[in-house]
Amino acid sequence: MLVALAKPHEELLALLGDASVFVLKCTGCDDIAPDSRGIDELLKALGSRVRATAPVEFLCHPEYVRSYLDYFKSAIDSADTVLVLACGVGSQVVSSMLPAKSVYAGCDTVHMYGFQGLTAQPVNCKLCGECYLNYTGGVCPLTSCPKGLLNGPCGGAQDGMCEVDHTAECAWNIIHRRLTQTGRLDVLSHVFAPRDYTRIIRESPANCEVSDDAS
Repeated sequence: MLVALAKPHEELLALLGDASVFVLKCTGCDDIAPDSRGIDELLKALGSRVRATAPVEFLCHPEYVRSYLDYFKSAIDSADTVLVLACGVGSQVVSSMLPAKSVYAGCDTVHMYGFQGLTAQPVNCKLCGECYLNYTGGVCPLTSCPKGLLNGPCGGAQDGMCEVDHTAECAWNIIHRRLTQTGRLDVLSHVFAPRDYTRIIRESPANCEVSDDAS
């Protein structure tokens, strides 16, 4: 089981600025324990920026997400950005289907007792507790790059292809293209500090509160 913890309000408010927001809120599944209190507080902090909130199920499934995006197309088009309140997999799936839209992850994902339990999907989440998707165009550098590089490509990438897997496009090439499409190349100036591995433990369910009705 996973826990989706609301990101710090200050971090998201700084990224969103005055942009209007359409919120996709995953209502969870048997594998996700939502941080209901933190998410409610985050939505309250966003205030009038939020144009609409759509509670939906299974944002980790591309087929479901495609139908949601079609149904809410006009509302999404009218908002400047889309905020996804889901696990890291859900945020990546939504972002991949809205390549020309600024999509932000509103949650950090951690594991519960070492069991992920999700149906296999085209994208993966490292459960690192400090999601980087808001700075990398919705592409996880930890799972998309075999070396897990946080601050750009290695020197071995050739013609946009990965040094480790020559059949795969370099993750940072994809990240650059996504950020170009959304006019957000400036976020590449953000330099990530080394990963704080203690967050995986410190923000585990043993040390944080989740909703009482989470299973």
